[in-house]
Amino acid sequence: MNRIKTGVRAGVAPLVAAVALSLVIVPAALADGDSAMRWWNTLSPEQMVAALHGDKANEMQAKAAKKPYAKLDGDTKKLVDAATKTIYGEGGFDSVGQWWETLDCRLMRVAAGDGITADPSSPFCAHYPGSGKAKIMDEASTKWVDVVGQALLGRKDPGKYPK
Repeated sequence: MNRIKTGVRAGVAPLVAAVALSLVIVPAALADGDSAMRWWNTLSPEQMVAALHGDKANEMQAKAAKKPYAKLDGDTKKLVDAATKTIYGEGGFDSVGQWWETLDCRLMRVAAGDGITADPSSPFCAHYPGSGKAKIMDEASTKWVDVVGQALLGRKDPGKYPK
């Protein structure tokens, strides 16, 4: 019996070590509840609905989404957290502009609370000023992207872009 118990313990130790190591090497820059809360709470109630459901929200979904992060029900909070992780990406950004340029049109709209589908006519489906790419955001859109980007990234300013 002791051999079996020892063998099980010996077999568990490497597993525990592997799990502990995986927790250490997960990038700290990944989005967390704080970044989700900061981003979500910058959006207006209409933008909250648009970021999760676009223009296809039913009445119950819309009502559930139009709340500050701390008051969201569990299912809606899971949607917000998933959206946050998707728009945050791998992190490590030096500026809002650098982050913005990692997003495709659909994710640009989600981040800005403008919708959930790619729509090239959206003012948010455009590049950050200084990117050198065609279709640069206008000033009003850039200001809003700076607000949501700073909130998401936990920055006090948008940072210098390009670096």
